[in-house]
Amino acid sequence: KKVRNELSTMSESDWSQSNALRTAVKESMRLHPVSASGALRQVGRDFVTKSGYHIPQNSHVITSMILLHRNPSVFEDAEKFKPSRWEHASTEQKEAFLIFAAGKQNCVGQSLANAELHSILPKILSQVELEVEDEGTTSYFLTLKPSGAMLKAKAISPDSDHKE
Repeated sequence: KKVRNELSTMSESDWSQSNALRTAVKESMRLHPVSASGALRQVGRDFVTKSGYHIPQNSHVITSMILLHRNPSVFEDAEKFKPSRWEHASTEQKEAFLIFAAGKQNCVGQSLANAELHSILPKILSQVELEVEDEGTTSYFLTLKPSGAMLKAKAISPDSDHKE
């Protein structure tokens, strides 16, 4: 509702600038990353972690995105949907948010995915009220995949006021 209310005060051409939309999308991606298993990388030099573990050069390491994004030492109430956490995110939170990976091997589709999310979602939210009928289940292998979720969609009449 917060996103819809903010969008209703903006022109359609400004929807992509919505802070409520930006924080809701970011928080949704944090909790439900598509590539939940993470990314495999080869270490280019020897590392010693903060915990004192030695990772030799040329080792293969994988970062689990779902564990990284739900780390309670980085994200307070890590399992809860709280878009407001991104309004004044700490440096640690920003650095832990690797939904599209990082560095030179990040996702080539990142810009397209963000453009689609920030143009299609506002259009849907401005025309339809969505209600969760059944959350379904989530399967996890290489991707985090919802299964059996049911949404109820109700068209919003253009002359109604949905500010609650």
